[in-house]
Amino acid sequence: MKKLKKINYAACWPYLAVVLFAAYLAYRQMRTGNIIIGSDTIFHFNRFYETEEQIRNGNLSWFMTLYGFNQSGRVINAFYGPAFAYLNGLLLLAVRTWYRYQIITSFLVFAVGGVGMYRAVHRFKVRGSVAVLVTIIYMTIGWLPRWQSGSNFTGIGAALMPYGILVACDMFYDKEKPIHWIKLTILMTVALEVHLLTALMYNGLPSASLALCHHQARKQAGDFAEHLEGGALNHLLDGQHPLASVLDVQDQ
Repeated sequence: MKKLKKINYAACWPYLAVVLFAAYLAYRQMRTGNIIIGSDTIFHFNRFYETEEQIRNGNLSWFMTLYGFNQSGRVINAFYGPAFAYLNGLLLLAVRTWYRYQIITSFLVFAVGGVGMYRAVHRFKVRGSVAVLVTIIYMTIGWLPRWQSGSNFTGIGAALMPYGILVACDMFYDKEKPIHWIKLTILMTVALEVHLLTALMYNGLPSASLALCHHQARKQAGDFAEHLEGGALNHLLDGQHPLASVLDVQDQ
């Protein structure tokens, strides 16, 4: 029998600390027993209520609002990422209450953003304890907490941003294959579906890294080809992202 690999507890504890801190941040709301109504809560709750009711009734329409927004028929989700809206609607249908939905999504946003930031900081050879401290600061200050406090999508964008930094880091440290185009494509596809501002930032980080790290003329052709591969796959995976939806609405 092959020997089982020993668990590296020293490498696991920072992730455990980040996840536990994310649970604590979500637990603060659990102590109140109430939902939090913020600046964007009503708008996005209408979006997700719309998709939840569509799934519940088997009446799918990603353009017209049939249940939310006072059943006005407005075109909302087509512009704000329909796939992500249906994912949230499915979660709402499963948990049944807005209170549970807020607790779960707050924990997920904090955990995803925290793990991503720890990995990004640790990638720069920062000591584990310092990386955890920087991560905790990131989880409590700035954009990331805005999802819990105001249902603001900049919070979700902040949760995704560290993974864009990781892709940019690959361009610094991976000399053999600086552009991991499949990873970059997946990140861009998710960002385009979730938050357009994050997608724009994703585009800026790798571009800046590429300009700094690959100035040799002999590498430009290969790097450009990999950018084209990533761009083509991104359009294939996310042909229904909000920008495409705008064109569809105009055509109709």
